[in-house]
Amino acid sequence: MLIQDSSDNLNINQSNNTSVPHHCVTPEKEGRFFRTKHETEFQASAIHPDLWENFITLETNKDVLDYLLIGDIERLNAGRVTKKWLDKYAGLESGWVVETLGSDFVQFKPDKPRTYTDAEGKERVIKYESPAKYPTDIIRLRRLPRWITGEKSVEDFYNHPEQGWICEGAKKLGGLLSLGLPAIALGGIFNTHVGKGGEVIPALVEYIRHKKVINLVFDAPDKLSQHSALENSYRKLKNLIREINPTCEVRICCWEWWKGKGVDDAIASGHLDKASLLKSALPYYEALIHLNGNLPCQKRITGKRYLTLQDIDNFEDKYIALKAGKDSGKTTVTGSYLRYLAATVPILNPTHRIKLGQQLAPRLGTQYLNGRQKTTDLKNRVTLCINSMNVENVDPADYLGCVIFLDEVVQLCDFIFSGTLKKAGELLKNFQVLFRTYATGTFI
Repeated sequence: MLIQDSSDNLNINQSNNTSVPHHCVTPEKEGRFFRTKHETEFQASAIHPDLWENFITLETNKDVLDYLLIGDIERLNAGRVTKKWLDKYAGLESGWVVETLGSDFVQFKPDKPRTYTDAEGKERVIKYESPAKYPTDIIRLRRLPRWITGEKSVEDFYNHPEQGWICEGAKKLGGLLSLGLPAIALGGIFNTHVGKGGEVIPALVEYIRHKKVINLVFDAPDKLSQHSALENSYRKLKNLIREINPTCEVRICCWEWWKGKGVDDAIASGHLDKASLLKSALPYYEALIHLNGNLPCQKRITGKRYLTLQDIDNFEDKYIALKAGKDSGKTTVTGSYLRYLAATVPILNPTHRIKLGQQLAPRLGTQYLNGRQKTTDLKNRVTLCINSMNVENVDPADYLGCVIFLDEVVQLCDFIFSGTLKKAGELLKNFQVLFRTYATGTFI
């Protein structure tokens, strides 16, 4: 597909920097054919074709280096880049790059990304690259069609609306702009300053300064491990926005994780449009409640009233969480699984209510143990109140490889931390030792 400029429907703003290098503005680079794989990628992120020319295809390592080696990096006397930098980026042969309005800062997505080994010895992938030792900037697409900007210039379109949108990454930005929203993107959820310990990105300050509302549009995490970093980024960005513009309201766009991790995924799948995205923007603290309740799961079951054992195909996993409505068969399914286990596998079922424990025991194939019993007919397969879970009743060494089942887990946690649990420290320490050292089986 050949990209052509049309003055009738396109706004063009070149960099305000008078030292714009030739590689950022040549007609050759603005008029590239886009490879089919990149077009497919843009379609999958719900980016309107009128915005595709902002995503410039690079087909050689030289093209890639022209964009990434513009910073204050080490050079030889003749001005050549040192071998260290050439070797670092030697494997980046192709991909696409996005330039940003008012700056030479770019975001590059390689077709074959670099990898590195982190402190824990795990291999990590560097999905996106930016110019080395070059001032960090926000991402604002330079070329927007008139049906997005109306009669405004591109810069006015970004800066003057009362409601703003901040996302992460160029593709998500393209998805939001395709809905006609005046969005900008950060290179990463923590990339708000010019370098480590530097000033706040000036273009970000200008964007925030005149807004009445700013909506944060980051991912709906599909892993529990992502929650902490996401909440931390929301908090830091909220505080930064309030520092720049104390009257600005900060909202967070929320959607269920299964609709798509990124906003571009959710838009492309048809789960979000402009109206539903506006509706999804919740006040900051209300959004945090949604985030902590929007837990990702391995499998989502719809169209059924009752669960069956066949629905739960991951009982051999270390941790299993079942979330379903009342009387949907959660306990029945778990009981069926527990009865399949070998008789040598210990089972422990702590509860917060005596009556609940007495009801659960026959359904799970365990024996209910009250606080006065020292032995049971079903050794190491017991249901008991958490009050009785001391070392005399439950010796962790007797439960090596056990399966732990917690029913009504929210109520159980509320009871544990209510202040009414006697000897709570002793009981919880015993459970901690059992859980960390001996419970190598499944936790349900």
